[in-house]
Amino acid sequence: MDNDREPTAQAMNIRAIAKQDIERVTDMMARAFDDDPVVNHLAKQDEQREDRVRRFLRLALVPLTFPFGETYATDGFEAAAYWNPPTQRPHGFWSDLRLLPHLIRVTGVGGLPRAIRCLDLLERKHPQEPHYYLFALGVEPSMQGRGIGGRLMEPILQRCDRESVPAYLESTNERNLPLYERHGFRVLEEVALPEAGPTLWRMWREPEDPRREAAHQHIR
Repeated sequence: MDNDREPTAQAMNIRAIAKQDIERVTDMMARAFDDDPVVNHLAKQDEQREDRVRRFLRLALVPLTFPFGETYATDGFEAAAYWNPPTQRPHGFWSDLRLLPHLIRVTGVGGLPRAIRCLDLLERKHPQEPHYYLFALGVEPSMQGRGIGGRLMEPILQRCDRESVPAYLESTNERNLPLYERHGFRVLEEVALPEAGPTLWRMWREPEDPRREAAHQHIR
């Protein structure tokens, strides 16, 4: 592929994920999270690992975020973002018995207790104040480092500013912290997952005054 002809991040169109997009988006997200430390701590590491990672990313989309209408992808499926809007996040969803069969396919029977302990810890630490929750942000591995992830966050973060609503996420990879910090997030806490699990970073973003930002842009 001729890289000179690839669209820049700012030129990429962002749209809501449609039902017919689910499998294609899931495939891309599974590649994006293939080496993610937290996902691989939850997924059983056996000959079915790749399928288990894919199942986890599909579970993150359906039913945990897609039904609430705030899941987005670039037109070419280079990246996707799964959000939960304020008041629409189903608190306690990891303990929902209907989800356990799907989770078992990710963790294996033996890994289920470990996964539940990890997810329960994150559930208890989740902020109660209304906010937009970035459940997952993924970029096709060959397209990473080009600003696409930041571009994909912009529409919801701009809405956060207009509505004066905070945003929250859990970064599962330390190398992504600068990206989120550039977009106004700050680290609340480093969390080591149970059973010698990896570290993740709880991050919070206060809304900015869009009028102040517009004035700043004008001055520059």
